[in-house]
Amino acid sequence: MQRVLSFRFFFFSMDNCYQLAPPSEDAQACREFDSPAFDAWLERLSGQGLCQLLVSLLLKLERLAQVPVEGPRALAILQQLAIVLRDVADDLPKGRLPPPDAAAPLSLEQRLCCIMFRNLKLTLERRDRSARGVPVDPDAERAWLVAEMFDWLGRQIELGVVRGRTWPPHTWQELHDLFFYASNRMAAARPRMAQAADALSGDDPQTAYKRLLILGLYAEQGGDTLLGPDQAERLADWARASTLEDPGLYFGYLGTYLVEVSRDTPPRLVTGALGSATRAWVLRLPADLLSIIEANRKRFRPGAD
Repeated sequence: MQRVLSFRFFFFSMDNCYQLAPPSEDAQACREFDSPAFDAWLERLSGQGLCQLLVSLLLKLERLAQVPVEGPRALAILQQLAIVLRDVADDLPKGRLPPPDAAAPLSLEQRLCCIMFRNLKLTLERRDRSARGVPVDPDAERAWLVAEMFDWLGRQIELGVVRGRTWPPHTWQELHDLFFYASNRMAAARPRMAQAADALSGDDPQTAYKRLLILGLYAEQGGDTLLGPDQAERLADWARASTLEDPGLYFGYLGTYLVEVSRDTPPRLVTGALGSATRAWVLRLPADLLSIIEANRKRFRPGAD
């Protein structure tokens, strides 16, 4: 695995690995994604070891994001790959790692999260723009894409927590934008989104968003113990009990946790009085979680008020 990690043939932008690039105009480039060719490639994957499998998937996903595959076909491909990709990500070595050097390239697992999210986002945008070939149930397709996007961003954020609060640039901005989309553009599809979340054994978009905000906030205070498997249900309960409030209601309050949705950051503690805040939420936490975070902050930052 270490040899594979050093390869430099994936063309990710170090500034924004989620950025969509203009698609190629070469229609012939789509041929490898036609059903017979793609199905044959997918069948060959079963004989590959983990490292070779991961590299094959990354290369295929990178090309998928660059060629003009029609939205319905891209969606079908991603649905075919979803289980394989999740199994590969789950099988990769886990464990706490020292924070990488700021100039270090992304790990292959980080790249996998980036390129899968990028393809999902591109497919969602194409589906939203499409004026022809409208499917029978577009809400179900959009709900599946959004649920997958939350899942892969969640994996990316959890990786960053383990790696010492290091996330690829724009990870948090993508999360804030995704929640805005789910909350404002998919109101009619909420039952479908709940079904999609159930299929992934995940949370509805609001709970998923608050769960990741809590992880980011706790990590900023120096903690990562909320990622323990014994904490999963407790963390989900805390996310459901937390609320996102209008900051105008907390003007002048001391010690609020502010979510700035136009900034590429997790929530932050405003130790003084909260002033005017636009494009933001105040994250209200359950009392027991608040006590844990405050105690951890004082351990991590001695002398903190």
